[in-house]
Amino acid sequence: MTIDEITAQVIERIKEKYFLIEKTYNLEDVNPLTIKENLFMETAMCCICEHFSTTKEMVLQKYGKRIDRIDYTGSALKSMFVQLCRSLPEKDISYTSIGKFLNNSDHSKAIYWHKTFNNHCKDKSYLFDYKTILKSVNEKLKLK
Repeated sequence: MTIDEITAQVIERIKEKYFLIEKTYNLEDVNPLTIKENLFMETAMCCICEHFSTTKEMVLQKYGKRIDRIDYTGSALKSMFVQLCRSLPEKDISYTSIGKFLNNSDHSKAIYWHKTFNNHCKDKSYLFDYKTILKSVNEKLKLK
């Protein structure tokens, strides 16, 4: 299944939900890239959480607390998440969109997490985990 097919399904489900609660919005004006971005971010976060057997809430917690059972802080996982989002094949996801997804942080936090990615990659196990998660995201979304 391609991203366009998934996007079409997501749009149809959103339309169904709006009509079920009797709202009248013209969803044809919805930017499909925004839907693709959200789909990608949800998938990337899901893959990170599955890989490390943790929850989205644990990754999004403030102050970079160390997450039980793994050697990384929430900040290190956010850094990995931002790198995944910025490497989207069609178009990088904006720092503003990433920040909103990550507990309504502003774009400067997303930029910070992106800049710290290379520092984390000095740890070979971190880089291995990143590549494994990237492969998982690509498989789930059927990206090349």
